[in-house]
Order: sequence, then C-alpha cells, then structure tokens
Amino acid sequence: GLMSLWKPSFKKFVRVALIMIPTLLYLGGMAYRAYSLYGHPFIISTGGQHIAENTYGIDRTVEYVKMKAQLGRIPNEYETMTHYIQMTKQLIREQPGVAVRAYFKNLVDLCTLEPDWNTGWIWSVAWHDQPAIARLHRFLFSINYIIYPFGALGILMLWRRAPLIALLFLCFMTVHPAVSAGTYRYMAPAVCLLVPFAGGALDRLLTIHAMSKNLPAPGSAPTGQPRS
Repeated sequence: GLMSLWKPSFKKFVRVALIMIPTLLYLGGMAYRAYSLYGHPFIISTGGQHIAENTYGIDRTVEYVKMKAQLGRIPNEYETMTHYIQMTKQLIREQPGVAVRAYFKNLVDLCTLEPDWNTGWIWSVAWHDQPAIARLHRFLFSINYIIYPFGALGILMLWRRAPLIALLFLCFMTVHPAVSAGTYRYMAPAVCLLVPFAGGALDRLLTIHAMSKNLPAPGSAPTGQPRS
C-alpha cells in the first residue's frame, strides 16, 4: 500500500488490491471465526501468553492454574490471552523500568545470530539421517553473518535508492521489540529486506576498491604520459 502511494498509478493500485483483498478476507475470516466461538473477534491468541512469559518472566503455568481455579473451568483462548495481557500491563504500570529493560533486551536478542530452538531442532532431529542436508542448511544459515553487517551498512549508504523498504525494515526493528521477545525466527523475514542492501553495499565497496587500484600512484603520470 505504501509503495502504491509513491508515484501512484492504476497498475500499482491493481497489484496492491490483488494482495490486500485476499489478505483482508483471510484475516476477517479468522476474526469472525474467533467471534463465533468466543464472542470476541481476534486473529491470534498466543501473543499474550508468550509476551508475559518470555519478555516479563511471568510464570505462565502458575497463573493458568490460578485462572482455572478462579473461573471454575478451563479458560478459553480469549480469556487466557486477555488475562496475560492485563497482567503484563499491570506489571508495566507498577514497574516502568522493567518495560524499558525488556525492550532493549528484545532488540538485542532480535539481532543475535544464535540459532533459535527451531533451527537447532531441524539440524539435530529433522535431518539426523541426512547429514549433507544439515550441513548445507548450517552453511546457508552462516550467510547471515555477511548479510547482517553489510545490510546495515547498505541501509546507511543506499536508503535513498529504496526508501520504502528501508523504512519498513526500520519500523519492524522499532516496533517488534516492544511486542515480542526476539529470536532469529522472528528476524528471518526482515533479513530478506536486508539482502538487497547488503548486495548494494558490497557492490559499492568493491567498485570503490577497484577504482582505488586503478588510480595512478602519487607522483606518477597517467598511462602513456611522460613523467614530469
């Protein structure tokens, strides 16, 4: 949608519509399904529990047992989600410093290149009988050590070439630590946005290096010219 506002045209609006309409229908269907089951429209129900446990250290199991005893039955998805969200909000109101520390911890964890448990599980369990594939996947994962630094450099050098993509990446990096714990699993989609910037930075640096090698040495004359 943002890209369609940048030099808008009919073709761009059609492309955006082809993406947005199915997306809105899908999300709307999910929200309607939740409303029909629980009386409240929502799309995802795990966020409240995971934020409370992974970001703010709230014991999810203990609180779930308390909530179950208080209600006298098993709480549904909406009740569970809202309960943990309310607990998180109360903790932030009582201890604002906790939220600030959690934000920067999530930001650092989001940028770490330590493999998350899903990746480790794939390497050790899913492909235990295919060591060659596991090694290939480890190699592909290690490419991130190149993408991260050169991608960050590329955004600084080339953001004017693709300002909307750079803005989208920076918005993700700003908002995500505020709403979720950070692991490579969550960073992976944003890494895709870094790839063109990393390639652009490498190209720019290699070009500068090649030009510096072709420059005449200090005090020397250009090729084919006699020395002064």
